[in-house]
Amino acid sequence: MKARQQCYALSGMALNIQKTALIGFGFTPDNLNIENFTIEPVTSIKFLGFIIQDDLGLDQQVKAVANKIRTAASNIRSEGSNFSQKNRKIMYMGWVQGALCCNATAYLPLLTATQQDDIQTACNAAIRSVAKLPRKSADISISTTRKELDIMSVQNIADKQILMQAWKDRVSFQKTDVHGPMTRARSNGNIPQPVQKGIFGKMISTLSSCAYNKLPLELKMESDRKKAKFMIRNIILCN
Repeated sequence: MKARQQCYALSGMALNIQKTALIGFGFTPDNLNIENFTIEPVTSIKFLGFIIQDDLGLDQQVKAVANKIRTAASNIRSEGSNFSQKNRKIMYMGWVQGALCCNATAYLPLLTATQQDDIQTACNAAIRSVAKLPRKSADISISTTRKELDIMSVQNIADKQILMQAWKDRVSFQKTDVHGPMTRARSNGNIPQPVQKGIFGKMISTLSSCAYNKLPLELKMESDRKKAKFMIRNIILCN
């Protein structure tokens, strides 16, 4: 805290103590008493729209995104009642998929099956609003409706995000030194698999390294962002 105050002082700015949060990862820090104000530790903070928990979990982020999507689903049903299906889909892409893709690379590839299902269920409610389907129905396949509307699932978006991140990291991967004979994997530009034990298996950088080996050589050599994004989308939809 002293270093932070000094940094602000050297920058000519004043540190707002009342808006300063204190969080401990793996432990609970003591209260901080600064300028007659006590800063108590919290269990989560929001940074650039992303909720960071003290246990590095994603439950609160998933709940916040799901709630935002359900609100958007309700708005699409009410505000888009007199619109065409095409316009309601535009509302979906802005209100639902926009919220879903915000910070997507930071958490979507790391979700458990249960967490992913929670978000997908919320998205299904919005898809029902786009297609003007009843809120509940046992004989209607939302997966089929989603494909007819050309809307990607949460799993597809997660796969797209991590493949896109792998493409962005391609320069560092291509600098990886390899030794030994030229194998089929090496001729395709693959890199050695990273360590995936413990916390390493829950890091985006690890998933990005693994995803890089799934990219075709043509995509690994592609430098145009739009072309790469289009190729990745085709890979996702064809699988």
